Parts: sequence; C-alpha cells; structure tokens
Amino acid sequence: MTISAEKLGVRLEWACQCVAALALALIVGLNVANIIGRFVFLAPIMWAEEVMMYLLTLSVFAGLSAMTLSDRQIKMELVIGRLPPLGQKVTNSIALFCLIGVSLYITFWTAPLIERFYRYGQLSDAAQISIAISQAIVPAGFLTAAVAALIRLRLIWSSSSAVCDVREVRASAAQQPNPT
Repeated sequence: MTISAEKLGVRLEWACQCVAALALALIVGLNVANIIGRFVFLAPIMWAEEVMMYLLTLSVFAGLSAMTLSDRQIKMELVIGRLPPLGQKVTNSIALFCLIGVSLYITFWTAPLIERFYRYGQLSDAAQISIAISQAIVPAGFLTAAVAALIRLRLIWSSSSAVCDVREVRASAAQQPNPT
C-alpha cells in the first residue's frame, strides 16, 4: 500500500499541529500550576520555567513543519505574485530547496553534539531532563521541515496551480470526477 504525497502531507501537517497545540496547552497548564503554587502555597515549581522553554521550542519546530506544508511561512510575495505560474513554481521551488539545504545542514551538524550529550549523560539544571532530549528537538524539527518541503515540492510540480498546499490539492481532487 502506498501513500500519496497529498495524504502524507495532510497527515504530517495534522500531526505537527497536534504536537504544537499539545505543547502550548501543557505550557499554559504548567504556568497556571506554577502561579498557583507560587502565590497560594508559596512553593513554586522549580523546574517549570525550564520545561516550558523546552515545550515552547517543541511547539515552534512542530509549527515550522506545519507552516511549510500549508505554505504559510513568512515570505515576500510582492514579486512572486506577479510572476507567471511557471515563474512562481520555480521561485517557490528554489525557496523550498534552500529550506531543505539549511535544514539538512543543521541536522547533520547537530547530530554529533546530541550524541555527545547522550553519551555524557548530561542533565538540565532544574528539571534533570537529559540535555540530549531537549536539544534533539531542533534537528528533529528541521528534519521534519525538510520532509515537509519535499512533500510541498512534489505537490507544486504535480499541481496545475503555481502555489498550492496540501489542503488545496485535496480540495481540487475532491472536485474532480473519479475515472472508473
């Protein structure tokens, strides 16, 4: 059984959005618990700030992949929007190739550092969480963004639209009659 790029993109986008939303919900819950602990019981949660920082990083990098898939990342569209469809496809593809290159570069160069953190057993100061886990969020996020960019490239060049996201492709596929 094969999964199309469209289905893979929709599933990856949904998973990334869920991870980002869950991380943000945990941040809010932990912050509320810390405020109550600090001002009601005079006993703050010592590790709360550190864990919230890690969760925020997780949310940002999960959001990066979701935004890449849905073509909602920050970009300059003043010039691109005036190009013909082929020019838009080429320009968007160049931007996605740059994202893939940077993402793979960061992933490649941070992997040995994370392996060292794991080997040394280094823990964070307050939460006593392995530094390897918290630092692995960054390359994992960039690697997921590279996969998302590859899916977007596939969708751009298989679609008649110059700029498309996974939801556009799914909507246009639903409108077309199925050849049987």
